[in-house]
Amino acid sequence: MIVFEKKLPQKTLLNLSLNNPYYVDSHYFIVEDTNMSPLDVYCKMVSFAPKWSNSLLSIRNKVVRILGLEDVGEFGNFGDKNISDFTIGDRIDLFYIREMNEHEIVVGLNDKHLDVAISISLKPEALQTVVCISTAIHVHNIFGKVYMGLVTPFHAPIIHSMIRNAYLN
Repeated sequence: MIVFEKKLPQKTLLNLSLNNPYYVDSHYFIVEDTNMSPLDVYCKMVSFAPKWSNSLLSIRNKVVRILGLEDVGEFGNFGDKNISDFTIGDRIDLFYIREMNEHEIVVGLNDKHLDVAISISLKPEALQTVVCISTAIHVHNIFGKVYMGLVTPFHAPIIHSMIRNAYLN
């Protein structure tokens, strides 16, 4: 089961670094595993991105290149690196690793229209782990708001599909 909220969990690296974001959400689920890192969860999830999400990213990348923005690639593209070799500052598929510890990873991407930050935080319990995927977005101008209007309807379905495909099937 996936629980969706329009707020961020307290006391996470992502929440502690924010100042009045334009958009936030969190998606919680439980995994019967206590031996995983936030980086492991992130990599597994994006490896299970639905094919249609990468098709949408391909269209997005073609359009934004014309506007002078960065082509972010597609979900699950780790290049030639092993997952254990990624560190803060590295590019990992669409995003850059901003912060990382044993309980949370924050990845993100900034441009002149908006800043995106995504956190995967883990709360290990006796025989399971509560996983929370949170998103926070700051918009800088009208183009950021228009972009958010276009992508917001796809955001939760992509996240939920990744969770289901990677962990709940």
